[in-house]
Amino acid sequence: QDSAHPTWTLTLIYFFSLVHGLTLVGTSGNPCGVMMQMMLGGMSPEMGAVRLSSQLVSALCSRYCVSALWNLGLTKYHFSERNLACKNPINSDLPQAIITEAICSFIFHSALLQFQEVRTKLRIHLLAALITFLAYAGGSITGAVFNPALALSLHFMCFDEAFPQFFIVYWLAPSVGILLMILMFSFFLPWLHNNNTKKE
Repeated sequence: QDSAHPTWTLTLIYFFSLVHGLTLVGTSGNPCGVMMQMMLGGMSPEMGAVRLSSQLVSALCSRYCVSALWNLGLTKYHFSERNLACKNPINSDLPQAIITEAICSFIFHSALLQFQEVRTKLRIHLLAALITFLAYAGGSITGAVFNPALALSLHFMCFDEAFPQFFIVYWLAPSVGILLMILMFSFFLPWLHNNNTKKE
């Protein structure tokens, strides 16, 4: 399909985001979400460390499982050379890539924090739509992953070949987005965070 109109890809992103929200309520596959909960006092450092470790191990396991499936050669597109190749998803200079991932993380986790009081079924659709929008807006620059564990799983070989660049873009930048979001709600717009805290 024409990359200028990635309808099928965006539909899949929305669908899987929706399935995740409907079937795995209360779980988190994003280390940035765990960091946000720890910084806001909603999770102990010990539990946070356990969850972060679990997400890292899960990302590596999923990568190796996919590699094993590709090595079976089930279709003509599945061959080891293609699986082991690094397809660099960063299509811009480093500063723009960092800003893109940081902004996507900032926007998504801000919405996640503010949508807590929205009805569950509606919240899931809103978050799935937001993820799809961010993927459309930043996908051509970095893929708009804003999830360190997912980035490690998807681009494992690239991390191996260019670790500093990928560490900064896919791990450090989303974490900076989280930190800026927390600083904004704590110091510049504290009434928004306080309203959520009081309702909880």
